[in-house]
Parts: sequence; structure tokens; C-alpha cells
Amino acid sequence: LWLDEAATAAAVPWRVRNLLTDGGFAVVMGAANCGKSFWALDLALHVAAGQPWRGIRTRKGLVVYIAAEGGHGFRNRLAAAKQRYPWAKGVPFLTILDAVNLLNGDADAIVAAMNSAEGDAGEPAAVLVLDTLARVMAGGDENSGQDMGKLVAAVDAIRAQTGAAVIVVHHLG
Repeated sequence: LWLDEAATAAAVPWRVRNLLTDGGFAVVMGAANCGKSFWALDLALHVAAGQPWRGIRTRKGLVVYIAAEGGHGFRNRLAAAKQRYPWAKGVPFLTILDAVNLLNGDADAIVAAMNSAEGDAGEPAAVLVLDTLARVMAGGDENSGQDMGKLVAAVDAIRAQTGAAVIVVHHLG
């Protein structure tokens, strides 16, 4: 982009005002058992419903949450969330409880699942949550530039094909 060709940028397409853009890439990191998955689930449910999250405006859209770690525990979290948020009934929120491996081509299967879910939900894909990084790159080394490069490329492909923001939940070492 030549300087003389630059114009005023278009408005930022916020999915969650001042926090997450359409098609963005975010990482939620913290120590084990500090509430990262609860935080991500809470945010994701609010986006799926178009409800303000902690006083911050959101825009409604389909959320796909890959709970690759702890299927039974995640089911319990979903049940608790339904009790806590009566408005969550019927929101476009799909949970995938199977592990995926973004280092071995599962990005295409995720895109296909998201496209199918868009048709079922009648809402465009807004957010994909990958919980956790270690589980979606099985066999990969989180400290390897090569493996992380492959993971980022897979996430970028998902973002490009769906327009959804991607949130990755990651444990600190």
C-alpha cells in the first residue's frame, strides 16, 4: 500500500466492542484452573445471544465451541450456564466434544462443520473457540516455531473461509 493510496480506514467490525473483531484471532492464556474456559464460555454465550457481556456490546452470531478437553465437565458447564442465563435457550451455540488436530488437516472439517451449523442456525459464523491449544495440536510442540506456524496457518485458513473470530484457550507452562 503506497502512502498516497492510503485512505481513512473503515470502521472496525467489532464482535465484542473493543475486545474481539470479526475474523480476529485471540488467545486466552492463564495458569491451570484459573477460569479460562469459564471466561471463554461466558463470552461465547453472550455473543451467541447478542447479549451485552460485562456491560460491553456484542453482535449476535453463531458460536462453535470445540471443547477438546473434558467433555463431561463441559457438559456440566453448559447445563449450569443454561440455568444461569435463561435467555440462552435457543441461541446459535454448537459444542463439538471431539478432539481435533489442526496440524493434520482438521481445519477443513471444522470449516465444513461451521458451514453446516450456519445453515441449521440461520446465523453466520461469528466465533470459534478452540479449548485448549494443546488438545487441538495433538502431538505438536507448543514451543516449536514450525508446529505453531502450522497451527496459526490452520487458524488463519478457518478465519478466511468462515469470517469468524477464533479464540484459543491456552494453559501457561
